[in-house]
Amino acid sequence: MPCMKNGIKSIGSILLSAALLFGCSGGGSSASGPGVPLPSGEVVSVEIPEGEEPTPPPPSTDAPPPGEDTPTPIDPPPVASNPPLIVDGWMLKHKETFDTPLPANLPWERDAYGQPEDPWDEDGSFFFKKYESFGKNFADELGKFLSFRKSFPYSENGWLTFELYGRDANASGTLDLNEHGGEFLISELGDGNRVLQLNNTVHYDGAEVRSTEPLPSEYRIRLKVTPVSAGGRDDDGVWRKNGYSDKTETADPWRFSNQSTAPLEAWRENGFYFLAILDTKPMPHNNVWIHHHRKVVIDSDNNFYDDLPGNAWSTIWTPRGRITEGSHPVSMLALDGNNFGSVWTGNPFHCFYNGAFRDCGPTGHTAADAYINGETYTVTIERNATHYVLEVSGRFQYGGVTTYRGAIDFRKTPVWHYNNTPEDAPRDKNSQPLKSMGIDWNAWPADSAYPDYFMFGDPHITHYEGTVLYDDVELWVRP
Repeated sequence: MPCMKNGIKSIGSILLSAALLFGCSGGGSSASGPGVPLPSGEVVSVEIPEGEEPTPPPPSTDAPPPGEDTPTPIDPPPVASNPPLIVDGWMLKHKETFDTPLPANLPWERDAYGQPEDPWDEDGSFFFKKYESFGKNFADELGKFLSFRKSFPYSENGWLTFELYGRDANASGTLDLNEHGGEFLISELGDGNRVLQLNNTVHYDGAEVRSTEPLPSEYRIRLKVTPVSAGGRDDDGVWRKNGYSDKTETADPWRFSNQSTAPLEAWRENGFYFLAILDTKPMPHNNVWIHHHRKVVIDSDNNFYDDLPGNAWSTIWTPRGRITEGSHPVSMLALDGNNFGSVWTGNPFHCFYNGAFRDCGPTGHTAADAYINGETYTVTIERNATHYVLEVSGRFQYGGVTTYRGAIDFRKTPVWHYNNTPEDAPRDKNSQPLKSMGIDWNAWPADSAYPDYFMFGDPHITHYEGTVLYDDVELWVRP
């Protein structure tokens, strides 16, 4: 399905059945359970499987008998505010339904680089050292185009931040109509519900939503996600352009190989993030950067390798066992803190499939199932005192209507950069994997601390085109 710049009303007929099935209500907010209407004035929340909402108290019966005057207090007592919603030990702190328009006409600001925070930033030492090994200067590649960004707060107390990226491919100084940059829209479904629409039409675009502040030590993030068009097989089952415009897109200049500076083909990988937890403030970056900053992630990477039999890296778990399939995987992953992995792709995974987190299989990846375009999925990542818990509910290609839920002990495993404080840092995981390249970088210092941030959308400025809908983002914390 081609990407769209206009409102989602044009595809409302495709999505309406999914919206109704998963409880989208009119007026921009969604019901707390599939097909469950909410009475007027009730606090709205996505259903929490572990508990039930408390029963509201009965109406007051303290009215005076007929015929008696009601005394008027000299100082009327203040009207009590609604108490916070608390379910199964979690308190709803924030909820966003995307009824409020996004700010319009914000200017793009030039990203001049110059202050890399780690080796994989756009002007990081990793890329310069790699180019030097071929007798080339990476600055020449960066000078061929200009980078632009937008960043703005949104929602109650600005608890969400939008991060957008666009490339000026000709280094003209502005973004033209063919280079409009990463984009989110507030769109309306056929039933009147408003949603946030990711609408990236160029693979150099980046667009994501993140938590403005670091998350607390325990939290639960929940939202609804509807894939529309982000790669994979076409509706007739045939691979064509993997959701891309041309099938010529490359991941220049940051994604190349140890053998050559020739950029890899970007069109072979297309997808989006349902939800992820990163160890630093998320922004759209090159593909290599994010692979070194994820803690846990629920995402999908549609990968096209049919012309290279046996070389596809994506496998999916089904009731019949593992299959090799690159279309529409729902990957539920925790990054392995015991193994730094590749300088290009970061740490290997612990994969959730077949009921638990386990070894990822012969290709190093196994997805829990496959998504269906137009279906809505309720996605949750929780961090409690000991575990990360990942959960996805909806209608899947192989498992039907079900919920996939897996917990992983982040200390025992350990999960990469799990520690929010220096006191909780492991004492035996530090290394300098880039030392052979002449880069002095420590992977996991014993006195380090890595805050948790969540993000969703398209974090890559080297890959991904397409349209995805997001709605009902909730942050739950301990009371």
